[in-house]
Amino acid sequence: MVEKSEIEKVFVLNQLATAAQTMLPLDVMLYLIDSLRWLASRIYAGCTRNSSNPIISSICTGQFPDPKYTTRRAIATARAESITSRINPLIYVPVYGENPYTRIWTEYTEADPAVHSLPPLTEVVPPLKELHITARDLTCLEVLRDYHEVEHVSSVFKVGYRGATYILKAYRASGDLTRTDPFRINDGLFRFHHEKQAYEHLLHFGVCAKGFVPDCYGWFKLPVDDVSWLHAFASDPRPPNAILLEYIDNAVQLDISNITVSIAENALTAISHIHQARVLHCDLYPRNHLILPDGRVVIIDFDAALTRPDDSVNLLELNWEKAFSWGMYYRAMLPDRLIGLTPDQATLY
Repeated sequence: MVEKSEIEKVFVLNQLATAAQTMLPLDVMLYLIDSLRWLASRIYAGCTRNSSNPIISSICTGQFPDPKYTTRRAIATARAESITSRINPLIYVPVYGENPYTRIWTEYTEADPAVHSLPPLTEVVPPLKELHITARDLTCLEVLRDYHEVEHVSSVFKVGYRGATYILKAYRASGDLTRTDPFRINDGLFRFHHEKQAYEHLLHFGVCAKGFVPDCYGWFKLPVDDVSWLHAFASDPRPPNAILLEYIDNAVQLDISNITVSIAENALTAISHIHQARVLHCDLYPRNHLILPDGRVVIIDFDAALTRPDDSVNLLELNWEKAFSWGMYYRAMLPDRLIGLTPDQATLY
């Protein structure tokens, strides 16, 4: 049973969080959303440090979830608070133990090249294959994402090509690869370049072949040629850049209705292989996890990724991305499922 003082403590934290949300103007909240997501990874990491249930690896060993948080009273209390505040109070307690990645280099807040540098890459990573495909060679089977916001960056389609099914990502060709400002993620050329570079490494290091990410078949220029389903790019001065990817059948997006400890561990394994390819994903939210019927986890969407030799791809940042992911699975999603929330009621994601 959860002690009354502990429940009261997390209720106070919830009330403070709710108050903070109501005090922020809506436009400020929208402007800061990406920064708050980054900060969440640090908060998740920090809230595990005072736990008395240590583990020695990323795998949940021992009696987890902790029985004192799974009594009927504890679950009912947490569920009622979650429905009211939209924040599950169990995120503040170590239901599934401590985040193992927060103990690594906890004294550092910034990367130290003397400690965190990756070994130099002596082998040559070959460029991604350039394909020769026109829009009329493709059949649009389904529009998966085709935003119509002011800065339309990319579209994602399920397409048919030579009798097989693929995923096509088309990127607006305008942009500046040298941008360093926070809004560079709204730059189509920037995002295309980063996804292309990430897949070059993922292919070279065998991460695609192992099934942890989709296979990538190449890139190409995609003249629109009055093809109706590419209408978002019709007025662009230059044709979009496109990447052709593996279509994974029978996959569903990760959410609190399908996450399990086993799936969380499979996801961490996939992330570890991505990191071994010297790729920092930078967008590891549930929407970018595909779950297969056998429990395999496939990580998708690398257009925000950073790849060596980018200085941000170092041991400290790779560790922080694992810490963030562990916190997302074990601090938010699994406790939300434990108390019976639906995806629409999820705490933070």
